[in-house]
Formats: sequence, structure tokens, C-alpha cells
Amino acid sequence: MNNTKIMEIYLLVQAIIWAKCLVFFQWFGSGTIRFFNAYKFSAWAVQFDFLFHQSMHVAIAILAIGFGLTLKKTGFPRLLALVFVAVALHNVAYWLTSFASFRYHFEDFFFDCTLLLLFVLLGVSLKKIFGVKENV
Repeated sequence: MNNTKIMEIYLLVQAIIWAKCLVFFQWFGSGTIRFFNAYKFSAWAVQFDFLFHQSMHVAIAILAIGFGLTLKKTGFPRLLALVFVAVALHNVAYWLTSFASFRYHFEDFFFDCTLLLLFVLLGVSLKKIFGVKENV
């Protein structure tokens, strides 16, 4: 699998997240459940959102490690830009449908960028440690 395929799968995961946010926004008036708005949601919605949200994070972490494993030499500024774009794609539906404060969104964005970068760098490190070769 190459980076282009991983990015396509990442976009598919994001599209699934956006769709869930739109459905929740239609049903409950908010696209995601946070501590400050959980009272708006039914118990099944809270459980579903928790499981959905965590499973999407696991999928993104796996994709980030795979991206790092297949990453060719690139500069850190370019990698950082890719991470920023990826996290913006991840958070755009939340920004438009959750109505949290700017500070909350900023902290969440920064935390997501940090984690995504760490998982990509973990993939790069695993490639170096185990000598993973590119499929040709």
C-alpha cells in the first residue's frame, strides 16, 4: 500500500465522520457529544458516539502509522503541513456543528496534531528499526 492509497482511505474515514456529524446535527442540534452538551442526547446516542469516535481514532492511528511506514524522505515542514491539513479535515465537521469555544477547538486541534504527528513518526521509526522495504 502506498501513501496515496492511505490518503484516500483517510478521506473516506473523514467522510464517514462528516456524515455522522450531519446526522447528529439534524437529530440533536449538535454534531458531536462533548461534556458541555451531553444532556441534549439520548443514552443510545451517547454510547454510539463514544464507540464511533474511539473507533475512528483507532482507524486514524493505524492509517498514520501506515503512512509513516510508507513515507519517503520528506522535510519536516512538509510533514507538519500534511498533519495540519489532515487534522483540519478531521475537525471541520466538529467546528461547524459542535458550537464549542474557540479555545476548546484550538486545544483539540493542537492535541490532534500532536498525536497524529507522533503516530506518523512512530511509523517512520518502525520502518527504520525493522528495515521495512517498499513494495515495488
